Amino acid sequence: MTYLRTSRSRAFTLIEVLVSVLVFFILAGGIFGAISASTTASAEIATSQLDASRMDAFQRFVRNFFLNLPGGATVDLRIKQWAGKGDVVQLLVTPAPGIASFGGQPSRFDGVVLGAIPDGAGAYRISMTTYDPELQPEAIDAALQKAQWIPLLPDVTTLRWRFLRGPGAELEETWDAGRGRPVLVSLSLLRNRADEVEMQFWIPPVPPPAEVTAPDEVPDDAAGTPPADGNTPPPPNQEVSP
Repeated sequence: MTYLRTSRSRAFTLIEVLVSVLVFFILAGGIFGAISASTTASAEIATSQLDASRMDAFQRFVRNFFLNLPGGATVDLRIKQWAGKGDVVQLLVTPAPGIASFGGQPSRFDGVVLGAIPDGAGAYRISMTTYDPELQPEAIDAALQKAQWIPLLPDVTTLRWRFLRGPGAELEETWDAGRGRPVLVSLSLLRNRADEVEMQFWIPPVPPPAEVTAPDEVPDDAAGTPPADGNTPPPPNQEVSP
């Protein structure tokens, strides 16, 4: 008698399926973690590079700003209380240097302000605008609160301007327009994602006016002085015979 044996394929057991799913999730979690860490690191590097580029551009602008100050420019540091914003640090410069023109066009005002404006999130945003120095102080404050400010550097938590009056002097915390222009301006600031930075900007001295000297006067006896060759010139209206 012949017996026929039927073959049945062996299926996975429940435990094997659970183990396979567990291994899959472990591998997927590891891959996702690596990708997430790489993405986070890339974002942090990009943010750091952006901050460094922004800080470098800000330093170049402020350096050129002070290097191009007109000869009779004055500097005035003020701290004003703005409604709804708090203390606003303002550095007023009159007349404005040519580098502070907006959009390549000369400003219709003769003064420029570098201001630290509170951003409402516990930090300041260094910005720039122009103003009319012919206005009264109260009118200037009102105009600055309504002015359009150009942002230069955000996320500034602390800021301090200091000024050097001359060689051998110490840096001073205050400066007003009546003192003219300093020889050096120091700016210390701290940002949210960086260490404190101190920048110093030299201001070229104003060259003294050129002295105008009168031409040398001819002595009275110069007409009677014989030439260097020893030949005495003939008197006026006298013929010279050959």
